[in-house]
Amino acid sequence: MALDRLILKELSEGQSESQVADAIGIPVGTLRDILEGHLPNDRDTWDKLTTYFKMREDSLRFGELLQWPSVSPFLPPHPSHEVGSWRHVPLLSWSQLLDSKGRDGSEEMIETDVVGDDVFAVHVPDDSMEPLFHVDKILFVQPGAQWNADDYVLVKRADPRQVVLRQIKTLGKQTILHALRHTYPDAPLTGHDTVLGKVARVRVDL
Repeated sequence: MALDRLILKELSEGQSESQVADAIGIPVGTLRDILEGHLPNDRDTWDKLTTYFKMREDSLRFGELLQWPSVSPFLPPHPSHEVGSWRHVPLLSWSQLLDSKGRDGSEEMIETDVVGDDVFAVHVPDDSMEPLFHVDKILFVQPGAQWNADDYVLVKRADPRQVVLRQIKTLGKQTILHALRHTYPDAPLTGHDTVLGKVARVRVDL
């Protein structure tokens, strides 16, 4: 259906689930249900969805790109999403991220306008963050960017020694590394772990 793809596009631009849900005017749980393939049943939710996306209900339900006259089905980028000049940034492997030596100058380069002097790209390595981040999709990461609850980050873990893509969650005073797919366990962010950067964007091939 078109609805889940439109929501994923919003999330790929850097907004969190709670930000998208608030903008639409629906609970976060409803947003997650839609991403898992469960369409809402109540008229109020559909009214909010059609108003926000400026598309007819049947288009959102069945994936037909029938849109209201003279209105694009895709919204412009969120005002808080800074863009810079187009340039090439390194596409790093996960072994390079794990290696303390970092970049060795042999990496592939990829074009982006994501702001930041040290921005890099990386492929999604596994299905732990589906349905939002699919395997082999390209992420653009901002090292040193301020991250908060609900943001998506790359973390170099000390035990076991690995780099993971996770969502930041808070539980009381504890910070949790959350996987969207339930078969992957959550884990606390410890003082031995290093946040390598915040996911700023996913390259979307339309």
